[in-house]
Amino acid sequence: MVMKEADAYSSALKAFAYGQPIGDGAGPLVAGKLMHGYEIRKVGKDCVVASVPFEGRTAFVIKAEGPGGNVGKPGEAVVQVIEENEGKNRLPHYD
Repeated sequence: MVMKEADAYSSALKAFAYGQPIGDGAGPLVAGKLMHGYEIRKVGKDCVVASVPFEGRTAFVIKAEGPGGNVGKPGEAVVQVIEENEGKNRLPHYD
C-alpha cells in the first residue's frame, strides 16, 4: 500500500512542478484562457461571464468567480445571461 501511494505521488510531481491543472481544474483553466483580455462581469451568485468572439460567433463564457472551490450558482448565471439578451441566444439546429 505504501508503494502504491509513493508511485501515485511520484506520478503527480511533474504536474505540480509545472503548475498543470489537477482533476477538475482543467475546465476553469480553459474558460479563464478564453475570457482573458475581454470584459468580465459578475452574474448570478459567485459567477462571472465574458462575451467572447469565437469562430464567427459570440460565446458567453461563464465560470465560477474563484479562487477556491465554490462553484456558485451557474444555473442562475445562465438564466440571467439569457434574460439580458431577451432570449435571442440561439442553439445550433441539427436536422
